[in-house]
Amino acid sequence: MRDNPEIEVELIEGACMVCPPCHGWDPQRNICDAACGLRDRLKDLNTFQKLGLAPGDVRTARELHNLIWERITDIGAICGHMNTTPTEWHDCGGVRDGRHAKARERGPFIV
Repeated sequence: MRDNPEIEVELIEGACMVCPPCHGWDPQRNICDAACGLRDRLKDLNTFQKLGLAPGDVRTARELHNLIWERITDIGAICGHMNTTPTEWHDCGGVRDGRHAKARERGPFIV
């Protein structure tokens, strides 16, 4: 994406399948049914909502990055304050350790 910011990116929900070999990916149903699968799908849907996009939308890497940069200034809205009891519903790492905020301090990676 950095090398070619004009490359087109198709947005999908449930990208668990891009982490082979994901033990929870069920290709028949096109979902992840591992413990974290529902949480990850919720994060995907929260992200789509914040960006004003939907699964199947296609944007250039630059457009997508700009939307993310402008509309997701705090990932707590995506995956924070979920539930601290069951492990699979814990907040995502960037909320807990501040990685997202630190990355934003460095500035956009696509200019």
